[in-house]
Amino acid sequence: MSDEHTYELRAVLIDIASLYLICSCGWELNLGRVTDMETLNKACVEHDPRMFPWNVPMNECPNAPHRGPEGPNEDMALCGFCWAPTYALRPWGETFGEHLPDCSLPVWHESYCQPGGSGHPPARSVRG
Repeated sequence: MSDEHTYELRAVLIDIASLYLICSCGWELNLGRVTDMETLNKACVEHDPRMFPWNVPMNECPNAPHRGPEGPNEDMALCGFCWAPTYALRPWGETFGEHLPDCSLPVWHESYCQPGGSGHPPARSVRG
């Protein structure tokens, strides 16, 4: 078994034959009716804690690099993998402030407005 992680066996109270292998990082595996140590050790060796979001370092995050919100259609959010601050699109029809009067991008766009267009009608809900 791994030196970095501690494992625990739990039996479901309803069905004592259904065993769960639980790692200290939160990983859980239903082992069913497994009773031999070879199978238990194999499951622990194959377990890779890096596959779980709460164990991904920020510099290894698949969504990196993260940035703050830009433009009227974005809001603050947290990355689902490394929990770093990042941005998310606001719900359709809600903006933070207004688009540029001559925004050339579609109504629903990421980042800052680009000038040189004909603008957009005001959003249903303008915050900020």
